[in-house]
Amino acid sequence: LGVLAVATALAVFWLPGAMSRHAALVLPDATRAAIGQAALKDLLRLTGSPCAAPLGRKAETALAARLASAGVNQIVVVREGVVQALALPGGIVVLNHALVEHAQDAETAAGFALAEALRMQIADPMVKLLGYAGPLATARLMATGRLPQGVLDGYAEALLAQSPPPLAGSLLGPAFRTQNLSLHAYASALQDSALDAADPFPAGSPQPILADRDWVSLQAICAS
Repeated sequence: LGVLAVATALAVFWLPGAMSRHAALVLPDATRAAIGQAALKDLLRLTGSPCAAPLGRKAETALAARLASAGVNQIVVVREGVVQALALPGGIVVLNHALVEHAQDAETAAGFALAEALRMQIADPMVKLLGYAGPLATARLMATGRLPQGVLDGYAEALLAQSPPPLAGSLLGPAFRTQNLSLHAYASALQDSALDAADPFPAGSPQPILADRDWVSLQAICAS
């Protein structure tokens, strides 16, 4: 009976988590991207359509390319729903429009996008998503390459209800240094002056984050 109880506990509590981690580890990039788009579609139910001024969309692409080596594949700006920034599977980072409309330059948006990329490296958002989908859906994904229809319905509500833990300066500093990005704008937006001590570039980013025309376009992405 004791052995049976242990086996049952492993099946209920350990195996689903282990399956999610394993599936997230072996998923092809194309499948990750497709699942990320499905998660984004569910999120947009709550945020409304993403900001989509044409030149602003090009600037989003430029900012994502600037941070591609950190794991950012796509940046989406929304008007509401997301407080500041949110990472989805497939390297998708969703930003609140205030991070571009009310900022002096692109360092704030880039900083939040990079912080979400760092969170993706620490805790793969695919594992969280598959945990929500459940072991049966995960097993089907591993067998067929697709999640069952509707299995992510309501995932956005669960995701937005969680507050991501703060990132320590000891983690942020090296990540920002690698991307040639000052930490100051991100720290100021969080009103966390302690992070300034970890800023690898106290005098400002050594390279422009975006060309001036792209930054102006990004600020106006929600204008249409």
